[in-house]
Amino acid sequence: MAIAYYETGQPAKAVEAASEAVRYDDALALWGRMQPLNMLLWTLPFNPVAKAASNLSGRPVGDCRRPVLPLSEDQMAQVRSAMEQLSAGGEPGGA
Repeated sequence: MAIAYYETGQPAKAVEAASEAVRYDDALALWGRMQPLNMLLWTLPFNPVAKAASNLSGRPVGDCRRPVLPLSEDQMAQVRSAMEQLSAGGEPGGA
């Protein structure tokens, strides 16, 4: 599953491997799927986004403790959408 694949840090390695193998189209496609979540990690509060993504990936870590506020419904919808985009298309290179 691509979401779990992302959570293990494999997409960055897959982008590097695809680039080294001169599979630039694969690397660019994967980077494009990673971009929405990467942008949320830097534009919304980092820890709540990271924990929400982990929770959505099936690796429950719960919510942040106070004083960190939970994500709003709109922010959570953005994280869900980014995770769906990431999982679209499966793992790179058909692996």
